Amino acid sequence: MTPSRIIVTGLGRCGSSLTMQMLAAGGMPSVGRYPDFEVDRATPDSITEAWLKTQTGAVKVLDPHRIRPHLLGLPDQRIIWLARDMREQAKSQAKFLRIAAGRAVNRQQAKGLERLLRSDTATCHRLLSTLPIPVLRLTFEHLITHPEGAASTIAAFVAPLWLDVGAMARVVVPRSGACLPDMLELSLLDGAA
Repeated sequence: MTPSRIIVTGLGRCGSSLTMQMLAAGGMPSVGRYPDFEVDRATPDSITEAWLKTQTGAVKVLDPHRIRPHLLGLPDQRIIWLARDMREQAKSQAKFLRIAAGRAVNRQQAKGLERLLRSDTATCHRLLSTLPIPVLRLTFEHLITHPEGAASTIAAFVAPLWLDVGAMARVVVPRSGACLPDMLELSLLDGAA
């Protein structure tokens, strides 16, 4: 069956925006605006079945454990779950909070972010394992260190929809999976604060 929607999901700073950029570059219609593809309507508290069924292509939904589970399992969609090394993800969240919201995060708070990520990830894994639809699990590290392979994997997952794998891979700036203190996609900050 050809999917109507590809839900790109994970916890903040997992690579969901990059995956949306890859899908858009590959030719898939994508809900929201480049570069972050976040839609006010796609927050966990506001997603309804009626709204979701009107969306086609790629839809970014962060924090999937906070929405009603049946919305993730609609039969005409597939899910791409993004994960990241949790220590690096917590560092990236802290950096984003500092730059986007002017909130400094101390070491104890950063460890708290990591503990929360571990707990929420476990909850998400349990939820995703119950869904009656295909779920592709990718890591941020794979996206940025092997963009061609990640793009090929995504294209195979959404088949029979066709995606331009080369265009998808060219979106990625290959780099280490470490949270770099001097790198943040500043273009993502436009609507963050």
